[in-house]
Amino acid sequence: MNTNKQRTNYQYWVFVKTVCGKDIDLKKKECDPYCVLKMGTKQQYRTKVVMDSHQPQFDQVFRFGAITLKEKLLIQVNHFENFTSDPCLGKVQVDFSSLEQNVTHTKWYPLEGISKGEIQLQLYVHLTPKQRRSLVTHPILLQPKFQPQQFLQIKTQTLQQPKPQPKTQTQPQKQTLIKPQPKQVISQNTEIKKVENKIPLKTRTQTQTQKITETQTQTQTHKITEPKQITTIQKKPETQQNSQNKNPLTQKKSPVIQRQKPIYNSYTQLNNAKKSPISTRTPPKPIQRSQSQQPKPIPRTQINRPIKPKINSSISPILTKRSLQTTTTTTTTTTTNSSIQKTNNTISPKLTKNTTTTSKPITTTTSTQNSNLRSTYQKKTIFPKHLQPRIIDPNLQTKMKLEYVYGYRGWEGRNNLHYTYNGNIVYIAASIGVVLNLQTNTQNFFLCHTDTILCMGIHPSGRFVVTGQDGDEPLICVWDVETCKLIDSFNVEHDGGVVYATFSIDGKKIITIGGDDDHTITLISLEDNRIVDDIQGNDNKSLCVDFDPNDPNRFVICGIRHIYFGNCQNGKLTLKEGELNKKSNDMFLSVMINYNGDVVTSNSKGEILIWDYSEMKIKKRFRAHVGPCVSLHNTQEGVFVSGGKDGKIKLFKSDDYTLIVTISSIVGGPIRAVDYKDGFVIVGTNKNEIWRANVRTNKAECLIFCHGEQIHGLACDPKKKLIVTGSDDRTIRSWDVLKRKFLRKKPVNGQPRSVVFSNNGAFIAVGLRDGEFIIFRASDFTQIANKKEITTGVETMSFSPDSHYLIILDGSGELHVYDSFLGFKKSKIINNVGTDVSAMDWSDSNKYVRICNLGVVSTYSIETGQVETGIEGKINWVTQKCVYAKTVKDATTIDINQSNHFIIGQNSGNIKYFNTLQSEPEIYYGHSRKIIKVSFLQNSHLISIGGEDKCILQWKLLN
Repeated sequence: MNTNKQRTNYQYWVFVKTVCGKDIDLKKKECDPYCVLKMGTKQQYRTKVVMDSHQPQFDQVFRFGAITLKEKLLIQVNHFENFTSDPCLGKVQVDFSSLEQNVTHTKWYPLEGISKGEIQLQLYVHLTPKQRRSLVTHPILLQPKFQPQQFLQIKTQTLQQPKPQPKTQTQPQKQTLIKPQPKQVISQNTEIKKVENKIPLKTRTQTQTQKITETQTQTQTHKITEPKQITTIQKKPETQQNSQNKNPLTQKKSPVIQRQKPIYNSYTQLNNAKKSPISTRTPPKPIQRSQSQQPKPIPRTQINRPIKPKINSSISPILTKRSLQTTTTTTTTTTTNSSIQKTNNTISPKLTKNTTTTSKPITTTTSTQNSNLRSTYQKKTIFPKHLQPRIIDPNLQTKMKLEYVYGYRGWEGRNNLHYTYNGNIVYIAASIGVVLNLQTNTQNFFLCHTDTILCMGIHPSGRFVVTGQDGDEPLICVWDVETCKLIDSFNVEHDGGVVYATFSIDGKKIITIGGDDDHTITLISLEDNRIVDDIQGNDNKSLCVDFDPNDPNRFVICGIRHIYFGNCQNGKLTLKEGELNKKSNDMFLSVMINYNGDVVTSNSKGEILIWDYSEMKIKKRFRAHVGPCVSLHNTQEGVFVSGGKDGKIKLFKSDDYTLIVTISSIVGGPIRAVDYKDGFVIVGTNKNEIWRANVRTNKAECLIFCHGEQIHGLACDPKKKLIVTGSDDRTIRSWDVLKRKFLRKKPVNGQPRSVVFSNNGAFIAVGLRDGEFIIFRASDFTQIANKKEITTGVETMSFSPDSHYLIILDGSGELHVYDSFLGFKKSKIINNVGTDVSAMDWSDSNKYVRICNLGVVSTYSIETGQVETGIEGKINWVTQKCVYAKTVKDATTIDINQSNHFIIGQNSGNIKYFNTLQSEPEIYYGHSRKIIKVSFLQNSHLISIGGEDKCILQWKLLN
């Protein structure tokens, strides 16, 4: 009896870590899996979506509390791209009753419902005393020796509070200090310190908020609000640090510490503008410091950026914020910069209405202004050096320059392709912002990002764009499409990258959506050059956001099973949830706000939904596409454009939503992005191609061709300015480097892993993942021969200098020798060569080949198949790749030209150019992930291919 009574005071907690998947077999090539975990009817979580992987790596921990061991955990693996009513790929049921408690169990569970596949889980069952659910945190990850008590401890901090007062009354707290003290958060509940890993939004403790008002006598009043008053969409609690901060408008300040980065500007009247720190002292005297006297950088959380005065100007706020030569804040001082008189007449007329920049008077005698600015005062954009945008010095890159990019990020994201103000188009590829001139087929590049660019938004003027990148603390860059120069950058707390970014209609604000677990929404003020506010989003992923074309403070954000109508007036983000059917499973893929005030969304069923903004309800819906409608674009010409997975583009009237025209001539696959200008629609597809369609003639042409999957093979023609590439999309393609033009493609029955030209330029050998290799005639891709004698897959291939022999290295480390004079008959197998080969050299006699494997160089005889020793100095080698490969570290690929200059590609995506082994290399940027191969093209160009970024970069050699 006593035992039973004691047991009722305890409950079971289960920690589940979804580690990875294995051999998930699908009927389709593409696999974007994620897991949904259910325990009963109330506790449900989902993992992140892993793109294009049959071996997904989840590595996420979930906690299920207050359960009985009779309950079973249901894990369902879904396909993100499958928008049918049942996207399930397989299910797993986990029974906890047989598991030993307080021990970590690592198991593989087979999936039920598909022919093949497993998922690895780590499980931990713990019995703990009953306590409030909101006070329990979960471990960072499950390790073999996991002690849950370390993570379930509740740390409290005792705060000295005055005697309890009625909730409806507030009493001022007497201040005995001479100077006003910083604001403090007083909470009735104890403070819970979370352990590194974030708690899911549903189980997160609702933090009490603080409302502070100040009077002219500098007294502070504390008002405690009840947790019940907090809605599910809450502002993130700000870090309570730097307790000795003083009021920036009334107290003496230390010099402003700002990150040192060059700012570029295309306006002539701002080229000579001088910047000085803002001082809040009287009389106004800016603090001047030499560079050597600048204090060392301090952590971001300890820096408070001063509030900058608002500037009354109709010029683009991105540029006017730096137009003042000197700005000081006093009681009645007004600063006017009358020296700026010239305007740049070559830019959009919308940006050149006014050329005089005058700031409003700024007063500090009242506490009202101080209260209004208090919420934005603590937001910073200062970040560590390694997170600063990359600034490239042209004096350090003298060997080559980026000339053309064959690629576009179309497999993921949406609305990342736009017309510019002068008729060019701007888009993203790898870590590059690309501006394509449609008249000359030339490109200009923005190269300041340090990781993969995930999203892009364009300024209402069409002159500036904002781009956001991947990473745990990603960069957001604002830059000029005319000069491709950086204007400003911000660091946002979006773990997992920036999913979406867009400008307000007045161009003064930017809203971003994060890829973190909280799907954070961030507001950036370009007028004040700082992050103004951020709040947590929905539990489900948010996909897109759009500002009202009639009101710069209103916006709508939507995603998986949610839509919010937002407002950012006075720098505060507020959200109101739209009315949805509780049983609705809508996935909203795109949103726009019509000029008549209606909100237009598209969903995964191919429907377009019309919402009433004031009532936040659906008032009309109709089917527009077969399959998901992925992209919407609004125009000022009374029409809007939609693009769907069915590959069709449709134009509708904006007033009554009637269909005008359907464009079905796009053959590049499902649509990802659309934009419209002067009767032409540009279209980005998920096959990484860009098309332009004529609305009047219903004809389309492809502007940018590229592979639809990862690229693994690259070969340069030894006689012509041509290259051939092979990809997992089961095609090989050829390109004219001089004309920067796609020539032809050839489907193959497999995934190419290596492509190589014969040294006379007559043949192309293509090795496939399944071990087959095919020989094509180079001129027209006519198949000549094929062999399938290798079972472990082709890794790399090479022709001898006289094209007599073709050697193929397979996945098991064996070298196969084929005789081209005998119809590519196998003549020899050389064993134990290695599986991590980085370079290969042929002798001028065609009898020997040397191979660098893991930094060790070995020489093999083609005739005997044996390792030859002691003959290194007696052989003349055609190339010297192995000499450099064994010396240079971190090289994934290497090539050498006729001048014995060599170049390497790295896992980081960087390219290093060496004159000699002893010289310092020049570093070139563009790829965002591992470089698969680099190759010189006849001492005039260099070609590089990236695997994951699916891009081909063409570099022009300068010397």
